[in-house]
Amino acid sequence: MPEESGNIIEYGSYSGGSAIFMALLLKEFHPGAQVYALDTFGSRPKTDKAVDMHESGKFGDANVGRIRSAADSLGLDNLHLVQGLVKDTAQSGYDEAGSFGLAHLDLDIYHPLKFAHETVRP
Repeated sequence: MPEESGNIIEYGSYSGGSAIFMALLLKEFHPGAQVYALDTFGSRPKTDKAVDMHESGKFGDANVGRIRSAADSLGLDNLHLVQGLVKDTAQSGYDEAGSFGLAHLDLDIYHPLKFAHETVRP
């Protein structure tokens, strides 16, 4: 039986708090495991008011440079900040990591959430 993956993928990271927390824990308790944090790290993309919780443009204060700086200061070489739309960036994380033991879906937009749910499972 193959060893289970300790890798984590997070869809929707905003300011990186959860991703940094998970990377710290993995570094201590599962060395070698990686965290892939997927987000635009900027303005929220176009939304559909009929199904989405937030409007376009919210959460524009996320700063990927500040998140990377915080991760670097903590020695988190196991945290990968993947900037862009989930539908455009997820496959590179899947290809690089191979598999995940945990998928944290923290998205408020229906279509990216549906995409993440459908594509991470396999």
